[in-house]
Amino acid sequence: MCGTAGTMTRPCRCGQVGEGMVKVVFLPGLDGTGALFPAALLDMPGVTALPMALPDVGDRGYEGLATEIVSELPDGDLVLVAESFSGPIAALIAARLGSRIRGVVFVATFLTPPNRFLLGMAQILPLRGLLTLFPVQAIARTLLFGRLSDRQIFDRFLEVVAAMPAGRIRERLRAVGCIPRMAGPIEVPVLYIRAARDWLVPAGKGEEFSVYFPHLRSVTVDGPHFLLQARPEECRRLIAAFLEVVGDAGQGAGHR
Repeated sequence: MCGTAGTMTRPCRCGQVGEGMVKVVFLPGLDGTGALFPAALLDMPGVTALPMALPDVGDRGYEGLATEIVSELPDGDLVLVAESFSGPIAALIAARLGSRIRGVVFVATFLTPPNRFLLGMAQILPLRGLLTLFPVQAIARTLLFGRLSDRQIFDRFLEVVAAMPAGRIRERLRAVGCIPRMAGPIEVPVLYIRAARDWLVPAGKGEEFSVYFPHLRSVTVDGPHFLLQARPEECRRLIAAFLEVVGDAGQGAGHR
């Protein structure tokens, strides 16, 4: 495994991967660190999990982020798992790399701005400062992770946000407001996992993926926006089943 949850701070050029194992690249949400992916997802049998952080240099719009991440990817076929902010990055990578991408899992994400009003408000409000206030923390925990979520998961989220460089949240929110138009169709198997209780990404945003990805299957999981963190075992089962399908398809098509 190239890095573990809580340790990734930069994208890594992942040269050491298990022979014969499926290489799965995990692309993070707005925090961009890769530190919030649960161990249950990074320790799947037969999988070389590659959690990547988003670049801190260069053009940090979606096109620039996708270009930089492509340069950091290992050789060979890959599966992408992208949550929230990184959905458009994974879509751009899939369009560029073609048959090298054996499949993409999109989780609680979007291809067009999810809510321009909330985006505008979030860019004005001092989010990092507000998250130090207990009442705001209580609301954020309920909306993002669920009322009965593990407190340790939320505390880790607060640590990651507090460590983000000043202005980075606003920078990424601006990027969300300027997502480039995708070119389709993109002929790659796709699993879209929608969070049933997502207060940030409306349900209709998942439907937009079928316009660009004709080989799409969509499932709904009862959980909040931070679905991978709040429902790791259920997401693990869905992703593992998807990997079996794309693995069988790749063998049938002569992939090596």
